[in-house]
Amino acid sequence: MTFFNTNTVANPSSGHGFVKTLSGAFSRAVKNIQLAQMMSVLNQLSDKQLEEIGVKRDEIAQHAEKCVNG
Repeated sequence: MTFFNTNTVANPSSGHGFVKTLSGAFSRAVKNIQLAQMMSVLNQLSDKQLEEIGVKRDEIAQHAEKCVNG
């Protein structure tokens, strides 16, 4: 007599896409948190401190993006 397991997934890699999507979403969330923290720290600096690191106040968002994302 032959038995078939009907509880197996037809395509075992089908869950991989979900995990990859979830991992990507988590990675983006972490990057967004890091970006917000970097912008917060830079915004707390005085204009003189910003000048010393070569950043203008209106360039904080771009500088933070570069620091976080490379």
